[in-house]
Amino acid sequence: MQSQKQLTLADIFRLDDFLMSDAVGENSLDIEGLHGFFTSLAVTNLESVPLAFFGAALDGEPAFASDREAWEIKDLLDRMYSRVVEDLANEEFLFEPFVLERPTPEEADSIYVPESWCEGFMHGVAIQRDMWEAGGEDLWEFLLPIYVYSGMEELPGEVEKDLFDSLNREDLIELIDFCVRQMHKYWTGAGRGSFTTH
Repeated sequence: MQSQKQLTLADIFRLDDFLMSDAVGENSLDIEGLHGFFTSLAVTNLESVPLAFFGAALDGEPAFASDREAWEIKDLLDRMYSRVVEDLANEEFLFEPFVLERPTPEEADSIYVPESWCEGFMHGVAIQRDMWEAGGEDLWEFLLPIYVYSGMEELPGEVEKDLFDSLNREDLIELIDFCVRQMHKYWTGAGRGSFTTH
């Protein structure tokens, strides 16, 4: 995939504003969920995102205000996906979910909130469910930290849901980086296997 113009902070805010607007469906993913969604596609070596998959992420075809806006948003989506693919291809890069730090009413400091990212990732898994299920139990183990925060009621495949019972929230978040790398290696054929917690 050719490198494209990198997303700027202004680009991210523009895309976030669009995803939060009435132009997209009520169940559209937010910017964090979209990054998770794109990550789930990129780990399977999907070079580009089919139009139907964009619709799944945005809850249908967006109501663009003009042809110019349609081009602008689709360009931002393509560039965001390209960035995810490039990040995964760089083995020296510590892959981290894109998650906005949001202040809570109880505390002034920002906190790391992974739920939307995880929900988006699992949404991407769901639209390629047959392929993921064919991966077997070892592959599904790498999904567990993401599944824990995704809000899904069931996880296909035979896995041990209590694998992470001894880990706290911070530990689970740290595991996401590792698991994304392992899933990417699985799909590229660079590795097979599972991990254990201590």
